[in-house]
Amino acid sequence: METLQQIQSLPASKADIQLFVDTTIDRIIAGELDPLQIAPFLKAMEDIVKGIRDDKDVKNIMIGMIEEQDEKKVKVNGATISIVETGRLDYSGDPVWDGIRKEEERCATIRKQREEVLKTVTFEFPDPVNKGMLLKPPVKNYSQTIRVNLK
Repeated sequence: METLQQIQSLPASKADIQLFVDTTIDRIIAGELDPLQIAPFLKAMEDIVKGIRDDKDVKNIMIGMIEEQDEKKVKVNGATISIVETGRLDYSGDPVWDGIRKEEERCATIRKQREEVLKTVTFEFPDPVNKGMLLKPPVKNYSQTIRVNLK
């Protein structure tokens, strides 16, 4: 029962979620909350949600419960939970599509080889292979982010 109570204590509507997010951000900016202290808990929440949502048994139980009601969707706690079809179409076997796919793979290989060459370029100079073109070093576009690893 404790697990259900913990889950039910979280905001469940879009408006409540947004309010929770905005309030938390405001409190961090105001210095009332230490973002480093809550980061492990946020990561834990992400992992908990992913672990439960990705579990095949849980998905199958939910599908069975919805189907028992002879519906494709149900409303629970203000949310609509739907059974939806997901997947991809398999185009392999069509000779034109297969040819295009092989050409894409060939181009991707050529692009990767060119990228490896360009990674070694540190200053602009004439391309010895492609006359009239300049080899230029790649522009580095980096940004910092936060990674949280739980133990």
